[in-house]
Amino acid sequence: EFERRKNELIVQEINDQCEYYINNHNVIGDSYENKYSFEMPEIAGQDWMRLLQNPTVISFLQGYSTKADNRLLNVYSLGGGELIENFHYFIDGDTYHCLEKEGGVTRSTRDVNTSYESEGVTKTKHTTYVEYSYNGHLIDAIYSNQTDCAKRGAYPCECVYNFNI
Repeated sequence: EFERRKNELIVQEINDQCEYYINNHNVIGDSYENKYSFEMPEIAGQDWMRLLQNPTVISFLQGYSTKADNRLLNVYSLGGGELIENFHYFIDGDTYHCLEKEGGVTRSTRDVNTSYESEGVTKTKHTTYVEYSYNGHLIDAIYSNQTDCAKRGAYPCECVYNFNI
């Protein structure tokens, strides 16, 4: 209940602030007899919840100013973006696979302690390495996009495009 009300409040605040500035801009534009006006896009409730759960950017972009009644009027545009999911890829032979979707991938960690001297005191640095294996052999590189894999001559496995996994 708390999370639901918190999210409703966040959505309402975002809408109220955006509507205020957009309406303010439209009023100023009307006084200069502009032939356009801005409106907020309609976003459904479930889409708002998705936007709050995923990293999201809502931005106002300023374009070239126009001249109106010997004064400059700023032109704005609303832009947005959402990171839905970031997949990682690895190459096995001549095909590349999606790390998050491919079966047979195992993850293991390896802890390494390194001692070093600093100002006459021995200190220890602790590092954890994450290693992935595919069908029993170590994956030597992980790529953040399919283009990097294709540049290395690999073609996609079925798992890259199978979104039902």
